Amino acid sequence: MDAAPNDDQRVAFTRRKVEHRKTFETFQIDEGFARKLRAFGDRYQLTMAELRLVIVLQEGRGLKAAARRIGVGYETVRTQVKSVFIKTGTKRQADVVTLLASFSES
Repeated sequence: MDAAPNDDQRVAFTRRKVEHRKTFETFQIDEGFARKLRAFGDRYQLTMAELRLVIVLQEGRGLKAAARRIGVGYETVRTQVKSVFIKTGTKRQADVVTLLASFSES
């Protein structure tokens, strides 16, 4: 018989999940850039996880460094970057950064 997890187990699981949910504030970006990122995400239908990756790519980091910075596994970041490529119509990380740099909110 499977026993229901007690409250301590639920709290530990919740804490772990929260640790990996980094928001824009975690990356210390200014409000104007945050607005641009939100508009970019809306335009290309990017998830918050994909937007966090775009922020790190914009900083010039590779995928392994991005995984460490975001707090997820390397394979997760690889999957996310492939999804970003498909959604934005790009083929390289530099193309994503260039697209973001030239993006206009209007």
